[in-house]
Amino acid sequence: MLALLLVGTLYVPTLEVGMAGVYGSRPGVHDPWDDGRVACERILVRRHGRPAYQRMLQQGLALREGPCGEEVKVCTLPGRCTKAYRVDSGPYGAIDRAGRYRVRRKGLLPGDRWRGLADLRWTLARQLGISGRAWVVIRRSTAATVIASGPARTS
Repeated sequence: MLALLLVGTLYVPTLEVGMAGVYGSRPGVHDPWDDGRVACERILVRRHGRPAYQRMLQQGLALREGPCGEEVKVCTLPGRCTKAYRVDSGPYGAIDRAGRYRVRRKGLLPGDRWRGLADLRWTLARQLGISGRAWVVIRRSTAATVIASGPARTS
């Protein structure tokens, strides 16, 4: 008896729509929340080297979920698009039930809602024409393992 078994990877694009903010110090403007470090720095430098990491940082964004270095496509609603890389975790800004801004690193509390979908490094935001907050569409390719079996053959 011989059974055909096929295992492969299928990449399924997912779209997320939400608000994005801009973070990171830029020439002439200091961001008090930017300490110069990003969550994925060690992993990305080890995996790709310092020069490649610096290029990824220029196209970087912060997302709450996903692997470090994940390549995504970011589009503004007017239609300007570019590729970006997840180099940081966040954004963790939330609006509580009383309407006040809070930082929620461990997740939302009952009645809270996330303030934004992503934070864009200022160099990425400049390429997209964003200077503050704007609606964006993020296209991710999610890998899914596919297992397919064919008919069994008997001898």
